[in-house]
Amino acid sequence: VGATAGNVIVTPSNGCGNGTARTLAVSPNDVPSQPSAISGASAPCVGTSENYSVTNVAGVTYTWTFPVGWIQTGGGTTNSVSVTVGANAGNVTVIPSNGCGNGTAQTLAVVPGDIPAQPSAIVGDTAPCDNATGLIYSVTNVAGVSYNWTVPGTWTINSGQGTNSIDVDAGSGLGTITVTPSNTCGNGTVQTLNVNPQSAVTPQITISALPDTAVCDGTIIDFTANAVNGGSSPVITWYLNTVVDGSGSSYQLVSPVDGDQVYAELTSSETCVTVATVISPTLNITVYPLPAAPVITQSGDTLFSSYSTGNQWYDLVGLLTGETEYYYTPAVNGDYYVVYTDSNGCSSAPSDTVNFVISGIDENGNSWKIYPNPSNDVFHVSLPYVSESGVDVVLTNLLGEIVMVDQFDTRRFDVDLSYYPAGVYHIIIRYDGVTISEKLVKE
Repeated sequence: VGATAGNVIVTPSNGCGNGTARTLAVSPNDVPSQPSAISGASAPCVGTSENYSVTNVAGVTYTWTFPVGWIQTGGGTTNSVSVTVGANAGNVTVIPSNGCGNGTAQTLAVVPGDIPAQPSAIVGDTAPCDNATGLIYSVTNVAGVSYNWTVPGTWTINSGQGTNSIDVDAGSGLGTITVTPSNTCGNGTVQTLNVNPQSAVTPQITISALPDTAVCDGTIIDFTANAVNGGSSPVITWYLNTVVDGSGSSYQLVSPVDGDQVYAELTSSETCVTVATVISPTLNITVYPLPAAPVITQSGDTLFSSYSTGNQWYDLVGLLTGETEYYYTPAVNGDYYVVYTDSNGCSSAPSDTVNFVISGIDENGNSWKIYPNPSNDVFHVSLPYVSESGVDVVLTNLLGEIVMVDQFDTRRFDVDLSYYPAGVYHIIIRYDGVTISEKLVKE
């Protein structure tokens, strides 16, 4: 059979000639042409019902095939069918056929989609400061997926909703950040992150001084800082007279000067603070000068200090317990000295050491005595002999002011202080090249 339509004619004939012809009109058929492009989703979602179709041609039947796992649910061998989408990718194929056979198949490549997987763990600060701004929270981005974020009620999303990363301002109180992935197939499993904003704390620092802020000249002062809300790694800086002079929790001032000022600065390592750096109260330093060393004089069997109070007597072995008067009467021969401590608690250098001999006789064999001392009126003076040139007596007060000048021509005489106010006086007696210097205490 050819491709052209027409008539098939048959004419009978015999010896007598041709009979009447008989005709049959014919129209040749062929196998169907390839169907039109398949209409339908090339990326359907798994489990959904989809329709696929081609343009219908009369007299043609259509045989459909799908990837493994897909199930045809309607349409049979027509040009339009319905199917439940499986998980496998592949081709949707339709083969046309008629009485002459099968035509060329038509195909459509399909890749089924699914709802997104649960996003990766949310990355971001789980303990931000109350009302912190510009916080970033994110998950790993997956192409074709959008992300719906929620934050605790007092928080605010500034930007990034729908993407894998958001910029937020924190509120206060416990809460949960959530993100839901979605695509054309639906919503995936939610990912969550619990957050607990922290209230801001206020750092504080105080400093203390040992032994004190008021010290004697030459005393080393040790300072200690006490930091509150300084965090796990606070930074403490020490200042002497506004100049940085040390760091750390302690500081030593080796050579304090009267009027020095010491304070410390704390920089807190806490995350949430009202202010990061604070300064301690300033400690003002007072330095007392050391008093002059006392001078020892001897009267008879007694040693006298030039200071009326604050004395401590020593021998070469050490401190003489309980011997704190302005005078000391040794029980044995030896070397003695005295140290004076003033009202500020500052001690002088030791006096010169005096070698004491109980006999009370000086190197020239002379002896003298002033008694009683203390006295409330008259002091008796006894010299070893009568001076032909006379005895000169000068009396001064503690300020060094001369309050009395007198002269005597006997070896025994009285110094009358009954009209003088109570206090400590200094008497100087001179005769024949001898000078006696003694402290008198008027009660």
